[in-house]
Amino acid sequence: MEHVIEEHYSATLLKNVAGQEVADAIGNSPGDDPPPPSFSHETLGRRIIEYDSELNEVLRKHGIPQEELKAAFSREQPEKLISLVSSDLDCDRIDYLMRTARHSGLPYGGVDAEYIIGQICVDSQGHICLTQKALRAADHLLISRYFDYTQVAFHKTVVAFEEVLKGVIQELLKRGNLDCSGTAIHKKILNNELATFDDHFMMGRLRHVLSNLNAPEDDPLKMKINSVLNRRPPKLVAACERIRSRDQRRDHCNLVRQVKEKIGHWADQSDVPEMLWHVWDRHLPMTKIGSLVPVSVIEEDGFEEEAAQGV
Repeated sequence: MEHVIEEHYSATLLKNVAGQEVADAIGNSPGDDPPPPSFSHETLGRRIIEYDSELNEVLRKHGIPQEELKAAFSREQPEKLISLVSSDLDCDRIDYLMRTARHSGLPYGGVDAEYIIGQICVDSQGHICLTQKALRAADHLLISRYFDYTQVAFHKTVVAFEEVLKGVIQELLKRGNLDCSGTAIHKKILNNELATFDDHFMMGRLRHVLSNLNAPEDDPLKMKINSVLNRRPPKLVAACERIRSRDQRRDHCNLVRQVKEKIGHWADQSDVPEMLWHVWDRHLPMTKIGSLVPVSVIEEDGFEEEAAQGV
């Protein structure tokens, strides 16, 4: 049992080893060269565990089998403790909620983590669960996470910068100014260079590309890069927020489609290039996909919303 605990503890620490921002950029990479042309967040994490020499040296030193760790990491062989690694009440979610509150000054991270941890028990089938006394504390955590998302991660300024940066990265990938193909990322992992793919690297690449943009057709891209470098987010033109059941997604998709169809017309009317318009249509499920669903199933079966919260 001690070995299983160490294994899941390691999986928890390595849960976000890929970094969501890196994976998002890589996920938009074109190409068809093997290994896979692009990596999802979870796939990239598994590749790092498999091929990073420094990480594997640490795992060998502490007697943690790589294959078992990958299985726990991606839930391919879920053990009874998997809910501590990946669930609505896993270690990572409790931790980041409290850290976000501390650094942002918002109150939504006031979660009684010690009480929740103290009320963890094991049911008759050996699964991790909470006592009935902790249900209200668990409800409070879930609601707090919802408000944390809406006020921090999904704040209009944060979203605006992310959308601009996403568009810039996609354009750099198309132009060949950035290589996030599966082959390139795989090579970085083998050479222990993936950690250099960070904010400093990206800001340097943006400045380099910006200095070489001189053609008139490059003006929209120049505006986007300057927006990121100078911290000047786009303006919010309109917003629509609704709380609906999951079976009403079609209405939302229809609304998004209608808005996108009108962008060309609005661009002509306002003299704002179409490339500078963004439609953000993110869903925010109150709960994530079950912790016993393997990552491979999520990727193959097309769980669109759930894939973003798969691990």
